[in-house]
Amino acid sequence: MVKSEAGSPYIYGVDALRFVCALMVTMFHLGFASWASPLYLRPYKMPLMENIAQPGWVGVELFFVISGLVIVNSAAAATAMSFLKGRILRLYPAVWICASLTLIVIATQDVNRRIIKNYLRSITLYPGGPWIDGQYWTLACEICFYALVFIICAMGQKARMPALALGLSLASTVFIALLYALPDSDILAIFTETA
Repeated sequence: MVKSEAGSPYIYGVDALRFVCALMVTMFHLGFASWASPLYLRPYKMPLMENIAQPGWVGVELFFVISGLVIVNSAAAATAMSFLKGRILRLYPAVWICASLTLIVIATQDVNRRIIKNYLRSITLYPGGPWIDGQYWTLACEICFYALVFIICAMGQKARMPALALGLSLASTVFIALLYALPDSDILAIFTETA
């Protein structure tokens, strides 16, 4: 490990792992979800990729775990305000560009109040959907995590980061277990609806 610009240890290989996770998710959407999901307007099959692409959804979960490590690592050497500034500058400009491009594409077919409302939720990274595109749910999760880390930093409680990680891990485990135990639950559907 070496020190990064922020002074926190840089862990070699993390960026490569994040790239692999992003590639897994891309393959999943391109080779499986693009035709298997009813949310896509123009389904097309890619049978050669289907078996390889289907498990790619795991990349999102792995990406979240890796990002949690990276965020906690970067917060350890930062003030609350520098952490917040870094997260805002990292996410918001990309979201503004991507959501605006998505809006332009959608506008060629239809623009209504619902689309504009979803666009506004997307560019502010509002934690509750629907967004301009269902995949923005991941960014909403990130923003909530950043808020928790910011609060811990602002309160001077950085030593409690491992407890936060453990609590989030346990809550996620319980939630996933409930999803499998109660697949038709209306209450749980509130948290899984992305469109």
